[in-house]
Amino acid sequence: YQAMPLMSMYVTTKFAVEGFTESLYYELKPHRVAVALVEPGGHRTKFGANITWAARAGEKNSPYADQTQGYKDMLTRKLDSDAAPGYNVVKAILRLVDGNRMPLRTQVGLDAVGVRILRAILPPFIFFPLSGFLIQIGLRRR
Repeated sequence: YQAMPLMSMYVTTKFAVEGFTESLYYELKPHRVAVALVEPGGHRTKFGANITWAARAGEKNSPYADQTQGYKDMLTRKLDSDAAPGYNVVKAILRLVDGNRMPLRTQVGLDAVGVRILRAILPPFIFFPLSGFLIQIGLRRR
């Protein structure tokens, strides 16, 4: 999963689920119990509309107002334009259940696959600054 600004609690739970699932995968594998982690990228859902933002643009006393508005705009652009339909995640889960093999990780969506590839080929000292730079570019495109 990719960390994002203003999403600390959400990302924390995603990392926790990832660690829990990976532990179960290795724990249960000798007992022939399959465990899988589905890693969806951005998909068109009502997630963005259901977020409660801690800071709102226009609140003069909030140091997060501009950052929050930029992130909201970026998220709206992402979900309105190039996000895949949500049913792609359901189809991926059904393929896992119906298939003969169940890998630990299954990425759904080009952005999820792209992040996984970049993390695999780039050392952390390049991946993390590059990732932060791309996020900042996305925040500025309002």
